[in-house]
Amino acid sequence: STRGVNRADLRVLDGSGLSPQSKLTAEAMTAVLAAMSQEPTFAAFQLTIPVLGVSGTVKNLGKGTKAAGNVR
Repeated sequence: STRGVNRADLRVLDGSGLSPQSKLTAEAMTAVLAAMSQEPTFAAFQLTIPVLGVSGTVKNLGKGTKAAGNVR
């Protein structure tokens, strides 16, 4: 485990995210984001994540729900 991330739950084969051999469990993603949240650059990174019902690939999802505008 490095910075709370279990390496067995994380396998990035080519960096594109498209390889079927790559894997990232929900637990690993949570651990990665938790570790990143302690970094000084996290605020800038967080602004790049789309907001449900507002921006990016989730712009048309969750409209009219309490999550819209509140979930990244």
